[in-house]
Amino acid sequence: MDDETWETIGRLVKRLDDHGTASPETARLLRILKIGEEAGEVAEAVHGAMGSNPRKGHGHTWDDVRKELCDVALTAMVALRTVTPDAQKVFRENLERVAARDAPRWPDLAEERRAGRRKERRRRPPGPRQGPGGRRLGEYGPPYGSQAPGDVVHADRQHLGIRRTVRPR
Repeated sequence: MDDETWETIGRLVKRLDDHGTASPETARLLRILKIGEEAGEVAEAVHGAMGSNPRKGHGHTWDDVRKELCDVALTAMVALRTVTPDAQKVFRENLERVAARDAPRWPDLAEERRAGRRKERRRRPPGPRQGPGGRRLGEYGPPYGSQAPGDVVHADRQHLGIRRTVRPR
């Protein structure tokens, strides 16, 4: 990020500090919590763009998702600047650390793609409490097999998260 971006973030933080009514400790906490609120708005926009909520339908566009993602990034930058006055340096150091950590992984992947090979993922065979594909029972769907139209799915109250399918007779 360039200096101008962080200068703008600094001005935003100063404006929030000048016009805020909360104590510095409370303001710091609220700005960090605001990141979660903004992330929730991203999730809402994605659901709206995909139309995954039948009650609400397609209420957002992918442009809305992009705007909400920018809000998350800006909110995180404001929170970082609130926590440390040297936010630009902290951000740069962390970015370099992550890039250096992941650098050895990427050349292998690029070579595999160029050669047209992909590593096979090794899956564990289903264990006593696992369904197909190594998933734990009830994590992402019915434990075994698939549901047919008209099936009733019950949650087992003693073991939350585990489902059982009852086929109507």
